[in-house]
Amino acid sequence: MLAPAAAPARGRAAALAACPAAEDALVVNNGAAALSLATTALAAGREVLWSRGELVEIGAGFRLAELVASAGARVREVGTTNRTHASDYRDALTSGTGGDLGAAAAGPSADARTAGPASVGAILKVHTSNYRIEGFTSEVGIAELTALAHEHGLPLIADLGSGLPRPEPALPDEPDVATALAAGADLVITSGDKLLGGPQAGILLGRREVIARLARHPLARAVRADKLALAAIEATLAGPVPPVLAARAPTRTRRGSGPTRSPPGSPARRSPMTAASAAGRGRGAAARLGDRARGGARRGAPHRGPGRRQHRPGRRVPAGPAARARRGRGHAGRRRRRGAGTVARPRRPPSPRGRLRSRLRAGSCEGS
Repeated sequence: MLAPAAAPARGRAAALAACPAAEDALVVNNGAAALSLATTALAAGREVLWSRGELVEIGAGFRLAELVASAGARVREVGTTNRTHASDYRDALTSGTGGDLGAAAAGPSADARTAGPASVGAILKVHTSNYRIEGFTSEVGIAELTALAHEHGLPLIADLGSGLPRPEPALPDEPDVATALAAGADLVITSGDKLLGGPQAGILLGRREVIARLARHPLARAVRADKLALAAIEATLAGPVPPVLAARAPTRTRRGSGPTRSPPGSPARRSPMTAASAAGRGRGAAARLGDRARGGARRGAPHRGPGRRQHRPGRRVPAGPAARARRGRGHAGRRRRRGAGTVARPRRPPSPRGRLRSRLRAGSCEGS
């Protein structure tokens, strides 16, 4: 069993090893708790700038905007449902009103006060992982939002939700933690389950001072992950490639090393039981196919090629073209049914006694 102090350290170390671009990491019990902790510690009593096209509702009818508002921050919507520009964020930061569409969203802590630069606590960028808006659309990327946030001394929070630690070629449209951190995000939130394939957890990665501020907040104690979740996170991030990732690509690489997976269908990609059963099925299928080609011997009968006599104990059976030439026999021969299948018997020239027996049977021995 992990010691009380060792469990969080091991979970944190595994998260940092999976995302070297992060300066520090913190693991909580789920993604909603991670977002609530981030907005409470960084923007309690102030506003969070949030694009209208990213106001996500998750399972069981929970809306992230209401979650953030219930934690003490005020949600300030910018842009429209399908198009949000950098100027929308800039207007909300500089003009103090954000335009007619910049009013605070309804919620337990929302009010109608106008905002100014001092009343904004953070800018939030949310990945819409459970829906997609297509057509005449526009959004502001993390790099551009980072420059705008740092210009006004604000942190940028990127909630990815999906759980990819690094770019995945099989999912080119899914954001990942490494790219978001490289673009300048101060704090990135991702899930331990979903695409990562681990337990339900919320993983926060980013700048060291931001993570330290979150870890010192009293809410961090209420939403911390237990030892089993931390151990599962460590096993997912530091162990072998999980089945979810292995099934998405022909070959995978062990984290931080060279390829460790064989191409699909090879015995190395199967369990020992699966490989053995597949090999057995392959031999049985080959035997049945050969039996059908030779005239339908019983299932599982061993293959005996043409021109070769059935082996009997103590009897030497020559094989090969040279042996057949010495015996003066060819491939063609009479067929006879044996218990184990159809066997080709070479044609032999009749002996004098055999010729006499044949003539007697045919009744042609009179007068001989």
